[in-house]
Amino acid sequence: MIKDLIIVCLAMLIMLFSVGCEMSKAKITRIVAASLQKSLSFDPQYMETNMKLKELTIERIEKNSYRGIAKIEYTGVIHSIPLLITVKNSGVTWELEPGALAFIPR
Repeated sequence: MIKDLIIVCLAMLIMLFSVGCEMSKAKITRIVAASLQKSLSFDPQYMETNMKLKELTIERIEKNSYRGIAKIEYTGVIHSIPLLITVKNSGVTWELEPGALAFIPR
């Protein structure tokens, strides 16, 4: 009886710990926004464009996957840029969908 109670308590603690450790959507948004703006500002292929991130919204599509829309200002025009975001124990990664910055002349 005691052994069963201990097993149930441990299972509940593990479940609570795993739920409690999940990163909030707001934190993911902040991390991605900071990283995206840093890339726009310092990546050699974009740094001369003076692009500015104006807004980022994300929505969960799977347990560790999110889809985002970044509103980026370029030459006074706001462009909606799609992103794919993945959250893992090691952190948050993002990538632009292919052709997302096609509006920039090369």
